[in-house]
Amino acid sequence: MTSQASIPIILKAYRDIIDNALRGSLADESLPVYAMLRYCMGWSDCEGEKVNGITGKAVRLSLCMFACESTGGDVKYAVPAAVALELIHNFSLIHDEIQDHDEIRHHRDTLWKVWGVPKALVAGNILRVVADKALEPLYQLGRPEAMEIGRNLVTEACFEMIEGHYLDISFEGRLDISQDEYIGMISRKNGAMIPRSIRS
Repeated sequence: MTSQASIPIILKAYRDIIDNALRGSLADESLPVYAMLRYCMGWSDCEGEKVNGITGKAVRLSLCMFACESTGGDVKYAVPAAVALELIHNFSLIHDEIQDHDEIRHHRDTLWKVWGVPKALVAGNILRVVADKALEPLYQLGRPEAMEIGRNLVTEACFEMIEGHYLDISFEGRLDISQDEYIGMISRKNGAMIPRSIRS
């Protein structure tokens, strides 16, 4: 878990605004899966009890907000996109942890380690859909075109990330991976979200 003190000041500029919106996107209490997702985001323990602290440095969502600010836009219109980007990032981490058999993230058991692979897979899939729904406030704010653009960008990024995950798996056990092949894999897997964070 990343401590508040270790996060660069510039990445704290919009943290409170985004954090409130993120929590709102996963406030559903109707099914236990949402408690799992709140655990995944670092807001609660595995019993559902709230915990203090934040996870990650929020680079992608900060870039989204700064891109809006730097072009003179109203940052309230960037919040839904920033939330969607962060949720997509965490969706990818859930599946990546299963793929790589990672048992620990941010000094805590990963989702699949606590609840098992089948439930973690479903939780990741739900988080992917919640990311799409996170863009709906743009429609309510009178920006339906921005909502569609956002969905297209998120879908493109998701597609590239999944391609990257596939390449990562296919490279396992191979000793003949070229530098270009490796860079192509990581540019999809790890790099797909960064350029989308600053596109309008």
